[in-house]
Amino acid sequence: MPSKPKPLAMFWNKSRGNLNGCNRLIAAAVEKKIFRKVLMTQRKLNAILKICKSKMETTGMPPSLDIINDLVAAIGETIPSQGSTLTRSKAQDLVEEMLGMIEADKNARKKTIRNVEKVALAKANTILQKFSLDTRSERAFAVCTEKGQSIKAGKEADVFYERSSGPFRGKGDEIYLHYAFNRWTLNGKDDGTSGSFPPVKMRPLELPASVTEKEWFVTTIPIDQNAFSLEFVFSEMSQGGIYDNNDTKDFSVAVAGAKYTEESWYVELERVKSEVEARKRRQQTGKLGEIMLADRVEKQKKTWEILAGGCKAGGVSTVIYRPAGTHIMNDHKANPHLVYGFNRWQKEGSALKMTQTSRYANWPEELVFFVDIKIPKDAYRLDFVFSDAGEGAQRWDSNHGKDYFVSVSDSSTEVETLHITHIAVEMAPIAKVGGLADVIHAISKASEAKGNFTEVILPKFDCLDYRMVESMKEAPGFWHDNASCRIFEGFVDGVRTIFIDIESDLFRRGTIYGSRDDAHRFQKFSSAAMQWLINRRHGNGTQPDIIHCHDWSTAPVAKLYWDSAHHAGLDNPKVIFTIHNLNFGDAQVGEAMVYANKATTVSPSYAKEISCHPAVKSHLGKFSGIRNGIDYTFWDPMNDMHIPKDLHYSFETAPLLKPRVKLELQNRLNLDHAEVPAVCVITRLTDQKGVSLIERAVYRTLERGGQFILLGSAPDPKVQSHFESLGGKLESQNRGRCRFVLCYDEPLSHMIYAGADMIVVPSMFEPCGLTQLIAMRYGTIPVVRKTGGLSDTVFDLDHDKERCAEWGPPNGPNGFNFEGTDNGSLDNALDRAMDTWYNSRENGFWYKEFVPRLMSQDWTWNEPAEEYLNLYWKTRLNR
Repeated sequence: MPSKPKPLAMFWNKSRGNLNGCNRLIAAAVEKKIFRKVLMTQRKLNAILKICKSKMETTGMPPSLDIINDLVAAIGETIPSQGSTLTRSKAQDLVEEMLGMIEADKNARKKTIRNVEKVALAKANTILQKFSLDTRSERAFAVCTEKGQSIKAGKEADVFYERSSGPFRGKGDEIYLHYAFNRWTLNGKDDGTSGSFPPVKMRPLELPASVTEKEWFVTTIPIDQNAFSLEFVFSEMSQGGIYDNNDTKDFSVAVAGAKYTEESWYVELERVKSEVEARKRRQQTGKLGEIMLADRVEKQKKTWEILAGGCKAGGVSTVIYRPAGTHIMNDHKANPHLVYGFNRWQKEGSALKMTQTSRYANWPEELVFFVDIKIPKDAYRLDFVFSDAGEGAQRWDSNHGKDYFVSVSDSSTEVETLHITHIAVEMAPIAKVGGLADVIHAISKASEAKGNFTEVILPKFDCLDYRMVESMKEAPGFWHDNASCRIFEGFVDGVRTIFIDIESDLFRRGTIYGSRDDAHRFQKFSSAAMQWLINRRHGNGTQPDIIHCHDWSTAPVAKLYWDSAHHAGLDNPKVIFTIHNLNFGDAQVGEAMVYANKATTVSPSYAKEISCHPAVKSHLGKFSGIRNGIDYTFWDPMNDMHIPKDLHYSFETAPLLKPRVKLELQNRLNLDHAEVPAVCVITRLTDQKGVSLIERAVYRTLERGGQFILLGSAPDPKVQSHFESLGGKLESQNRGRCRFVLCYDEPLSHMIYAGADMIVVPSMFEPCGLTQLIAMRYGTIPVVRKTGGLSDTVFDLDHDKERCAEWGPPNGPNGFNFEGTDNGSLDNALDRAMDTWYNSRENGFWYKEFVPRLMSQDWTWNEPAEEYLNLYWKTRLNR
């Protein structure tokens, strides 16, 4: 941030010696014993001198000759009244002598004024000549340092302005300077926005008419250390009024010694903007997380809650349980027990039988149970589940295997944290190819936010966006496997990130994937990452609690750790491995499944679907599924830069504004303004994504009178050519009702998500899927094939009410799904969706209830990140 401007310096300050001259005058008079026998005179002189000094400090001007004359008159007036033995003539002689001294000082002061005027005009003339006024501007202005030199970054500069050369002549006594740096982009704010500093009032340079008839004003401003140019205009008022803005071109002066060139500054500006946006997203994510957490707590309270003042260390807490609708109920009877422990089950309690009560029931028929628990003083967390009996329980309510927990206040023990190291080849936002990058970014931020020390190790690819890496610096490297390894450290969105550059062309291909030797490249990286951890262990003793490796690309880490690193002093960590897509590298995946302590994949249903795969089926005891999420601050219809600002909407305003966004989308794609359902597909056109069913969805939508939008491209030229031909035919046959955009278009994808009524995702398999989550965030109803993460996130409006009540979001079903891979299965789901849309024209259900329902559901990383942390602790504690 630029420093606050110092008080404006006036050239008259250089003549402050006149005040000192006045002091010397008085001192001389005292020395000559003028006041020795004149009572009270010195006191009067002191009072007058104080007035002089006060005026000097407030105006910056030396005492006027009138004040000095008053001073002398006071001396003369006091002599007779005090009965002085000093004769009148002698006193008069002394006064005349004093006046002579004053006149001499007055002449010296005039000389000083002329010198000040000369310096000021010399500065102005030098600068005016330097900047060639006849070509830059007809205005008379000057910018220079105190010594008349060109301005420099990090220094102060004087800005002069001659009012009569602009539009202000006779308009008033005030002139204001409005300024900023670097084409108005550097203005003391840290948000990368354009604007200016607060206006600065300029002071008149009161030059005698004998010297110049011009009306000069001056002020002093600090030059920012990052400035390469100074931009400014003048006005007659601090806000509004008449401006002198160089005929709308503004004034501009180059700054010497700049840290940035204009080109490099705009690169820096983009980095700053990205940081600001990331900071806003973090803040919004925190607020959104609080809202979503409150929703989950409200949902849980339907089943259980903690009474008696919450959970306080050293006290007693009451746990209330309502088993209706849970696994504990058996023929409308229940005999629930509470099984509990503390500090992530590190201290286990016993199974307590709960007592039925009507005290906490909302209606008479409700079964409600309670039990009191004594909370130890060293507990910081209460963990618990419910069972249908103590020993030998058959039914459990364990929050679908995730357990329940409550934080304990006033604990005598600090909350324990973990050191977590992720080893991967992708990380959003600097290295993103697919969902893997989002997982790394999200869970590392979430674990860091909960106080755990988290770091990510990446290859130093030449294609990463290093502008988004903060405080990057090189660290000591090492020699490994016959290659030199350079190490760089920095922060990505607040998460410590280590980059390993192996001195060869392994990571200098201009891409992350796609080389024939990818397996070799990533094996080398995995080995180098483990060696770096070993070296750090021997250096400062630091080692992680958890090493989390991801997908086939860093699967070798698991074997490398237990075969070598564990025996080389790195004896603390446990290894977790996550499968992001088993369609790639099943050999590497199979090896990691053998060596990892725990393994996961990106949704519970996908975990079931691949449980029979040879790489997985022998290790189901340590395998589970945790679904992915999306960043609700990036995918946000209230702040989406690709949607017109006047059409931004929330779940509350969606009933009114989403139809308007649809109209804007129709305009952009030259579609009819028809009151029909708009169906879209946004995808890569591959076999996995169900290209045959996508084609069927086009025909079925048109048959039902809807509009269809396809955005996507095919890596296979034959498939791309087929859809180009299909699009040309259907667009000509259905003018205004069909549009194919067969390329990657990020801004358009945001508009389609926001403007379409429903989206079709007919994948043959889908580990998790992000498309349906993004669509729901924008209130676009998903029609999906019931597979993998699609099954875990989309609950059918007609068929999944019970499944949704147990596993789904708290406010009900959110789309339509189908299980088959044939056209009839797709038609059934799409028809039901379109029927619901058409019927809602009368009952208003679609926009007034269905769309807001989707938009208020929580598909963020909040819950998945907590599940990962629970898994880390279970792995760490061998549970």
